[in-house]
Amino acid sequence: VYINEVKGVGLLIAGGLSTFKYTIGAFGNILGGELSDKLGRRKILLFGFGLFTVSLLALTVAPGNLALMFLMVAVLGFSFFITQSPMNALIGDVSHRDTVGVTYGVNFSIKYGIGSFAPAIAGFLAAQYSMDYVFYFFAVISAVAFGVSLMVEDIDE
Repeated sequence: VYINEVKGVGLLIAGGLSTFKYTIGAFGNILGGELSDKLGRRKILLFGFGLFTVSLLALTVAPGNLALMFLMVAVLGFSFFITQSPMNALIGDVSHRDTVGVTYGVNFSIKYGIGSFAPAIAGFLAAQYSMDYVFYFFAVISAVAFGVSLMVEDIDE
């Protein structure tokens, strides 16, 4: 909707951009896991959350040029999904062997439980201010995740 209504990209192309984002994200997910195994979870989390924060803000000021939208969506998808595997691996790293399952369950309950409020907040921000504020909101959340990632210590095996 944002890329269509605010950036002026046709609805069909905007939908295709969503598919493109998830396709790029799939590669980011694999690469994030691989790199976090080699370089450490913290570095990849910081890289991903930092780039995601910047790319969300950049999208709000970028013109609606189609080539630029493809680039922006690729960076958004890659930077978001590159954090997913390292985050899951980190949970496994810090969980006691006998509680890995429940630890994942609690993590996903918190993530999706709290995350379930995001659409309502985003809708409020878009209705009260503009759709750009939705991206500012998610950039703030990503910046907080970046800050929390600064406190993460990699576990040496």
